[in-house]
Amino acid sequence: MVALSERERELLATMVTLSEGDQPFEIQAGEDTLDDPRWPVEVRRPTRDEVRSLVGRQYLEVDKTPAPTWLFWPAEAARHEFAGEAAQGRAEALRDPDARLGVILDAIVEAFEKDPATPLLILRTDQIDIVRHPHWAIEPDVVRMHDLRQLEDLDLIGWDGTTEFFPSPKGRTASKNPAAFLAQRADEIEDEGERSRLRRIAEKFRTGDVAVSTAGGLTGAAIRAVLGL
Repeated sequence: MVALSERERELLATMVTLSEGDQPFEIQAGEDTLDDPRWPVEVRRPTRDEVRSLVGRQYLEVDKTPAPTWLFWPAEAARHEFAGEAAQGRAEALRDPDARLGVILDAIVEAFEKDPATPLLILRTDQIDIVRHPHWAIEPDVVRMHDLRQLEDLDLIGWDGTTEFFPSPKGRTASKNPAAFLAQRADEIEDEGERSRLRRIAEKFRTGDVAVSTAGGLTGAAIRAVLGL
């Protein structure tokens, strides 16, 4: 990629900081600059041309589905360079196959519980999948359809049509009370050896005698246990 100017670095650093755990930026139809109450007064607001340039150089992602409004957010390249410690920790967990599903399920449950009347959406484009919800806490372009299919196979999410999804009761239990989730899963299994294994792990969760990564959390550990990992 072409080296960034000081102005571009300032814009990207500001966008990454503001977008951590928040919604994409918008430039409305007929407007030339960003109008966002989060934007700091000491930084000049980005113009359409500046946004277009950064999109073309893959520092910003753009959602074209609500055209003519522009929805955009920092792409992986920008997040990698400018993200803070919390966002970097989440990105590391999402790159870890053992932690990824737990991080995603926690985000689904959190968004749903903040606004259960608004469905979570996954929009498919030629290049990326985009998740949209007012309280979605992960960058919109990170989760893929195959992640959701894995959670569906575990009965942790359900679908309303082909694009709207929500956490199932089991998914909410897995996120909020992993020990109860594992005990419930054990009761559903006919194989006595597997049932005993899950019950032992559930007891370890109850007593806090289970080692988990900071990023992956208990939800990821519970999912790994169900998968036999």
